[in-house]
Amino acid sequence: MVLKFDRTGVADRVAPLSRERAVAFAAACVERRKPGADLLAEQGRQADLATFETTLSDLWAVAAGELAPSARPWDGLDGFAEIQSEEEAEGKLAFCEDAVATLWYATKLIRDNDTEFAVHCASRSVDSAGFLDDSTGDAGEFGDSEIRLQLADLADLGLTDLPAAELIARLRDRAAGEASRTASALQEVDDED
Repeated sequence: MVLKFDRTGVADRVAPLSRERAVAFAAACVERRKPGADLLAEQGRQADLATFETTLSDLWAVAAGELAPSARPWDGLDGFAEIQSEEEAEGKLAFCEDAVATLWYATKLIRDNDTEFAVHCASRSVDSAGFLDDSTGDAGEFGDSEIRLQLADLADLGLTDLPAAELIARLRDRAAGEASRTASALQEVDDED
């Protein structure tokens, strides 16, 4: 990675955002890490994958103003092994843990209404992307790409004249493109990396 994650800079740009826009920022970070969560199914944890997917979908709905934050409980990931364990996962499972952790931080953003959790989500997403670079030995520069995408998301989120539907579509499309690239790279990662 050539770029460095600027925690203070991200915090300064997320703090003035509306709650919905801060959630959109976190949701985009989680969306880019989602290929790691798809590994839950390989572990026979289809119900956990369904919980992950529903929670991520609901995050986007909150960001779009289609779901009130109080309309559902946000503690569904609290019992996941990735949140409960004090040991860090290795190999491909590390990417699963990162995906779950980014989503958990996003849910804490909603539960506590504290934008610092959006910063934690962004930081974990950058760390995961950098680890993908290390694990693939690829010049895919996932870490740098994650930082650039976060900066682009924050720039768009700062545009107050952009309609919410257009803003959410832009962030989701950008995140989905990177998630697809991440999913392809994850196929190259050994279980023991």
